[in-house]
Amino acid sequence: MPVLPDSVIYLIPNGNNNGNDPDLFLYPLDPRIDRQNIKQECENLVNIILQLKVPLSIQDNYEYWLMDEDEKKPLALLSTCCSQEECTQSAHSPLWVAISASQLELANNDSETNLGLPPLTYRLEQLVKIRSGQNPRASWFHRQRNGDGVPLERSDQTFKQQDFPPFLLREDWTDPLSQDLCYRYLQRISPRLLMLQNLDFSQRDKAEILAHGFAMEVECYFNLYPDIANQQRMTATRVEARMRRSLGN
Repeated sequence: MPVLPDSVIYLIPNGNNNGNDPDLFLYPLDPRIDRQNIKQECENLVNIILQLKVPLSIQDNYEYWLMDEDEKKPLALLSTCCSQEECTQSAHSPLWVAISASQLELANNDSETNLGLPPLTYRLEQLVKIRSGQNPRASWFHRQRNGDGVPLERSDQTFKQQDFPPFLLREDWTDPLSQDLCYRYLQRISPRLLMLQNLDFSQRDKAEILAHGFAMEVECYFNLYPDIANQQRMTATRVEARMRRSLGN
């Protein structure tokens, strides 16, 4: 068990390191604080962390889904919570918002740039908005261990696991341009999608293929992946990340 000195607390930054060589920072304690109490609380926290097994089990089994107007099935995930009481504690808008293109560094291609088109994520949001209809509706579901979902407003009805998009957004679009927008967005967030715990082998394999071009992010999130579909491919991706880091890329 680490013993913390009375004058400082050691902090591990939540940065972009890969967890193998975390930096430690010294943070001076306020002299008015009970040092012995701080030491005890820190040691308790360290003990809890050492006993945790990552990834943690899913707790937010209540999911708020925007519904497809025509098919009346889940279209895009809007929010989650851990209890039925939380579902009604705050207002939720039936509006899906993508991670911004600037945050993802997801630029338009040359053709789209020449045409002066809006960012890809904005156009995808509009597609989802159209598909949800003029009067969009969203529903809370209690997801079961087998992946099925029970609507909170109708406990006598059950949606099967296959009714819920595994990557949190429907992928079946009617025209090639819409399909391409969705594909490019999911490809860009694929390193994060691999943290999902309910993907089957084929879905995880697909996400790993999509994520292969984002080695640095895969390495960053790797310890949070609950499973690996192709160990050789994932090892190659991580080796690439370490090589690029050693070269300062």
